Amino acid sequence: MRKIAIVTALLLATTGAQAQEYRVNGKGNDSCATWLSSPAQENAGSHWLLGMWTGLNVLNRHEHHLVGSKTDGMGIIGEVKKACAEAPSQLLVNAVLEAYLLIEKREYPDTLPTKP
Repeated sequence: MRKIAIVTALLLATTGAQAQEYRVNGKGNDSCATWLSSPAQENAGSHWLLGMWTGLNVLNRHEHHLVGSKTDGMGIIGEVKKACAEAPSQLLVNAVLEAYLLIEKREYPDTLPTKP
């Protein structure tokens, strides 16, 4: 969980316009608006985000490695779309992280630290 928190803090603290302290490959560099701009973009970005989601679960394997298991791929994509609706200019990678943390908190409510 510590690794996820560190990676998340780095990713959410930056935007595409700022210097990045991490490497994002592929569609994660696109804004949410770009991802949802056409069916082809949405399809490619959806495949990318599900792959990233899997990677987050692998990275999180010692604690909450089944985040999203109570839904399906379309449910995960729907949560990312909600994050994108709130901030269309954010990078897709950041919207995925936001949705991942939201679902993780929902599925593991008693094991995650809460904000004061």
